[in-house]
Amino acid sequence: MEFSPRAGRLVGVKPALLATFTLGLAAFAVAQRPVLQASEVSAWQQLREWQRRLDTVERMDLFVARGYELRFFGYDAAGQPGVSHKFEFTRDYASLALFWPSDEVGPGRRALMGNSLGHVYLGEPPQGVGAKDRQPGFASVVGQGAPEHLNNMLLQNGAAIDGTRWQRVEALEGDIAADIERDMRVRVVRTDGEEVRGFELDVMAPRFGWDPSFTAIQGEGAVAANVAIQPADGSIGTAEARGVPARGLRARLRHNRDRLVAVLRPGDARMVNGELLVVLRDGALIPDKLANEQAWVAEALRRFHEFQMVAKAATKIDVDGDGLGEFGAPDEVVPARSRRYRRAPGGRFAFNGHLFEISLPETADGREQRFAAWAWPVKAQSRHDRAFGIDERGVVMSCSASQRFAGDASPVTSAAWQDRSLRWRPIEPR
Repeated sequence: MEFSPRAGRLVGVKPALLATFTLGLAAFAVAQRPVLQASEVSAWQQLREWQRRLDTVERMDLFVARGYELRFFGYDAAGQPGVSHKFEFTRDYASLALFWPSDEVGPGRRALMGNSLGHVYLGEPPQGVGAKDRQPGFASVVGQGAPEHLNNMLLQNGAAIDGTRWQRVEALEGDIAADIERDMRVRVVRTDGEEVRGFELDVMAPRFGWDPSFTAIQGEGAVAANVAIQPADGSIGTAEARGVPARGLRARLRHNRDRLVAVLRPGDARMVNGELLVVLRDGALIPDKLANEQAWVAEALRRFHEFQMVAKAATKIDVDGDGLGEFGAPDEVVPARSRRYRRAPGGRFAFNGHLFEISLPETADGREQRFAAWAWPVKAQSRHDRAFGIDERGVVMSCSASQRFAGDASPVTSAAWQDRSLRWRPIEPR
């Protein structure tokens, strides 16, 4: 077999090798055209921009879509393969851009890849592999049975050397992709009678699984977009949007000048006859800083549980020497590069406007079974203040902190964590 990277195609392909490129068609067979997840829209838009600009820009940088790491694969002028965070390869040879799920997101997120031939792929990294072990290389983008350094050998659906399974999605390529864009009308209604002025609406995926400023959109037909809401009639505002339909889109209504976001209730954002209707209720606006802090705190607890489970499985802590891993304190289980907290008085930790406390049993046998961690505001701000907690079961719980928990004087305690009257509830994507 002969390969011509300059032309970006195979010459004299043997039937047995051709099967490598089509392997996985059955696994990816679907009855309808694949649809992007909300979290994938930004990465896909960046891939398209890279493909459009390949012939016109000498050097190119893309912003890294949230939740992804960006890698470019290509060849230098001498025909030597390489990988880089920036596109610095010759245009004379085939190349590709890869958005790979970063270690800040949980399992299940797909990878996106585009090559200089204009192809776009969705990829599923191998199952059961930790995020930190899924760093992409040539083995992630080269078809099984092909020389590892030939980075555009995976020309159709199939499995890469490291087990990543790729599906080419022609609907997301070139001029065809314009056909999937849709128009969407937007209407915002205020229940307090105030004018709808200065607001913007984001229809997208939030950075984390839970964010109080994002709410799920009920009904079908929403598209990923960002639009400025124009006053229309009294307490009503409207806008026209055009974007890409995707699964899992959520809505966020924000007022940039006043730095406020709306905490919308379930059902306050819904599709009605092709129009996205958003209801802004009285008292729903909170500082965007508070919403961002709460989203970060909930995510920090989720990641803390993840670090605890990894450390326990690796028997990183085994005080009694019985071979059974134990849960530990943050400095014992959180990797150094992820320690964004600072120490606070009383053995607590501070992060993003909240105090954190970790509870571990006194005995090694107890620490093999249980741990708990909770967080509450450093200072009281509003009726929207919340406390958060998690234990070995891995479910982030929350309850109102208003007039209950604030600072060192009114902390969450072990008794409060177990107090059902406080109405601790699991937080879920809104």
